[in-house]
Amino acid sequence: MITARLADATSATPRTRRLRLQFLEGRLAFAAGQAVFVGIAGSGQRAAYSIASAPALAAAGALELLVPADGAFGQLALDPLAVVGAILEVEGPVGTLGVPADAEVAPLLLVAGGTGIAPIRSVVLDRLERTHAAPMSLVYSARGIDEFAFGDELEALHRAGRLTLHCTVTRDDASVWPGRTGRVDEEGWAFSLASMDEMGRVGQIEKAGGFSTEWQALSELKSTSPEPLKPPMQTVQILGGRKEKIRAGDVLGALTKDLGFAGAQIGKINVNEFSTYVAVEREIAQQVVRKLSAGKVKGRGVKLRLLES
Repeated sequence: MITARLADATSATPRTRRLRLQFLEGRLAFAAGQAVFVGIAGSGQRAAYSIASAPALAAAGALELLVPADGAFGQLALDPLAVVGAILEVEGPVGTLGVPADAEVAPLLLVAGGTGIAPIRSVVLDRLERTHAAPMSLVYSARGIDEFAFGDELEALHRAGRLTLHCTVTRDDASVWPGRTGRVDEEGWAFSLASMDEMGRVGQIEKAGGFSTEWQALSELKSTSPEPLKPPMQTVQILGGRKEKIRAGDVLGALTKDLGFAGAQIGKINVNEFSTYVAVEREIAQQVVRKLSAGKVKGRGVKLRLLES
């Protein structure tokens, strides 16, 4: 058993807490994906939690966990925020979840739901510390848009090209979800553009899916109008992003619930450090700029402009 101090606790989502434990004595050697039993010293109660940090952090004397906001450490109704500084007892590691030794350099497809992101984050961070990390893709599902623990961190890795991230929600309706929606059993056409140097990857997809792709040359496309083609969507730039604590759901809520636009008229919402970019249908773009300029996002006014194609 190892003793540790609860050095920090923050809200990861409305229903979970992100904890950092600082070891007081000893070190914990574990493989990414494993779990530990943790309890408040002397309480006689403990609970099992997957480790959310990489093994390298434990070697430096610390550990991160993702735990429920209600009933932590096996104690009814205990919120970890109320016991920061407490002495904890840590036992383990336990569990066999992880990347097999013969797949250490292979591409990874990771799937996580809710708090199940904790061991997956450990695997991701561990692999990123390696010099030649293979490609990783993560499919992450949560109840709603505010339930993605470590969401900002994973988005940053995605933007940096270090992780391919696909997020989906199970309970929010389309009016408050800025990502893609659809039914897996729907039928239809999918069109893709590919260059010659991408054909190897296309072949891999065909082999995995058990189908053959039908290809047409771009020169076979015929123009249906002498006017230049215009995309159906335009981009609105909002001067404000993560620094102002703006989230995609805040923007979508302002447009749909406050200003009355339909969720189907809003496309991808990309929140950057200092700006937010919103795709809207071309027909409503000017209305969005006018109405949102006079409205509010997250309780305060914003400046915005329409980006011309």
